[in-house]
Order: sequence, then structure tokens, then C-alpha cells
Amino acid sequence: MKSGFGIDKLEKLKLKREITSIFKEGKHLYAGNFRLIWNFALFEMPYPVRFGVSVPKRNIKSSVKRNLMKRRMREVYRLNKHLFFSELENLNLQIIVMFVFKGEAPISLPKVESDFLLAFQKLTKRINETPKPKLQVK
Repeated sequence: MKSGFGIDKLEKLKLKREITSIFKEGKHLYAGNFRLIWNFALFEMPYPVRFGVSVPKRNIKSSVKRNLMKRRMREVYRLNKHLFFSELENLNLQIIVMFVFKGEAPISLPKVESDFLLAFQKLTKRINETPKPKLQVK
């Protein structure tokens, strides 16, 4: 496990089957310019959260602007994940979450951060209201 503010490879959603399953079976949440699709982890993971970011080509046509938004989203996540990690560790939970940008144009870094913090608050509230499954050991 990497300490500090970095993002480890194990924190990222990469496998197509995981991404597909979260879009099919996940719960949805809207906050600011983001749509969060999340679900509880079925297997124990080294981190409390595994995440992915997405900016649909339908919303932002230019790949340069899409990549800019993805970089901003990952940076804000990287800087604020400690707040989320501590909350989930207190609850002894692990989740998988996908952040999807739903705006029509790139937004500034401070706006991305305020929307992410709003999303984190809504997500922690929703997690507390949802029945928790038991983790399986791989």
C-alpha cells in the first residue's frame, strides 16, 4: 500500500468486467456535475475505495478537453481521498465507485473540487442508509 497522497494501481478500476458490472448493478447518485455509480465490494481489497473516472465523448467531443477533465477529476480525488478513506474505515466498509462527468464543457479545478466534496458527502450519507453486505475473502 502506498502512503500519502499518491494513487496506487490497486485503487483504480481497470478490468472491463468490474466496470461493466458496476454500470449494470451499481447504485446511482447525482452531485453537481457528476454522476456516481457505486456498489459495495464483494471481496476484500487493500484499499477502502476502488475508483474510476469517465468523461463521455457524447458530452465533450474534444479528446484534449476530455483528458483535461479526467486529470482534474483524478487530482481532486487524490487530494481529498483521505477524508473518504477515514470515513469508510470507521464504518469498516469497502466500495467500488465510478465518477462520470455529466457537464457539457470542462469546468475549473475549484468547481470540480466543490462538486467532488458534495458527492463524497452524499455518498457517505447514502452508504450509511444502505444495508451492508458481508465481505468475502478471495
